[in-house]
Amino acid sequence: MNYPIAVVSGRIKAEETYTAIEKASISFDQIALLGKVDKTVNGFISLIPVEKSKNKQFMMAYWLIYLGFLGRSLFALITEVDVFV
Repeated sequence: MNYPIAVVSGRIKAEETYTAIEKASISFDQIALLGKVDKTVNGFISLIPVEKSKNKQFMMAYWLIYLGFLGRSLFALITEVDVFV
């Protein structure tokens, strides 16, 4: 799991921090850079399991509502059954 350890204001400060982490011999698998170049904060938050599950629940509900409406409408057109008369 990646943990954010520093928030810096610019690219030069980020590079200084990155080289300091390199000198500390921390594995590159444990380093995640956030910003305009590498990842955005939203992309990093999507790695958190709770946020990921909330996002999945929202997207599932979003698609089920619309697909359910379209499916009911298509069923009504095909079978010519008026459910809500």
